[in-house]
Amino acid sequence: YLTYLQVRNNAAVVAGAGSQVRLFVAGDVVMENNSDVNFPPAMGASVAIYATGGSRTGGALTVENNNESALTIYAPAADIVVRNNGKIYGTITGRNVTVQNNGNLYRIGAEQPDPSPRCPGFGRP
Repeated sequence: YLTYLQVRNNAAVVAGAGSQVRLFVAGDVVMENNSDVNFPPAMGASVAIYATGGSRTGGALTVENNNESALTIYAPAADIVVRNNGKIYGTITGRNVTVQNNGNLYRIGAEQPDPSPRCPGFGRP
């Protein structure tokens, strides 16, 4: 459980082969400036970000400035922006999803997973 997540300035989040990483984020998420999340993905590895956002309106999730990420994003109340050469390989659920300025979405994988009901604030009513 994280209060916010920033992956910036050539940083990387790497999942090992066969691993499943789930990040629960209560605040905003920013992935930018040549950073990568699970890219390129290792064999059988998966990363999922479940976000409630940092405000009453669901907060923001931003992917921009040459970020490349292979993951699932589940943030049904958040505004998601992919721009400025940001690339997402996977699935996205958001309140609003905006793709602009050479942002790219690539659908990979099957259906969107449900959030864990065992983590406060992320279960279904």
